[in-house]
Amino acid sequence: LLLAVRTVAGMLSLAACATGSAGRDVPAVITTPTAESRAELLRVVSRALNRAPLAIADDAGAALGRAIAALIGALDIQRIVLLGPVTALGEPWLAAVRREARSRALAPLADEVDISVGRQPSNVVIRGASALLVARELGLSLVR
Repeated sequence: LLLAVRTVAGMLSLAACATGSAGRDVPAVITTPTAESRAELLRVVSRALNRAPLAIADDAGAALGRAIAALIGALDIQRIVLLGPVTALGEPWLAAVRREARSRALAPLADEVDISVGRQPSNVVIRGASALLVARELGLSLVR
């Protein structure tokens, strides 16, 4: 999914450069995406593909929502925080995740679940590795 969005964005950049319509430098990669750059990318790609990215975001969100519904039913989870590049698909994707998870999980459990997008720190891998190392060295259990 992300590859499809990146591919389309890359093709649009190449097309703009090839036709000379890019009057300014066009970055090939956005190294520090902002909410505005993500929204602009979604608008440009949506316009270019006749709103197909919204359908892709909805399908991806629905697929994740189905998986989350199974977790809600099996583990009685109260809060789910989503992280990673796919969260750049924004509100249409998150709405699809929530809709599908709530429609497929048991109603009493689904009503209590908060599904949100978290802010991923830049050093999340280092933090996770450190936590595993400390837990192992101190003989702590990762299971509550």
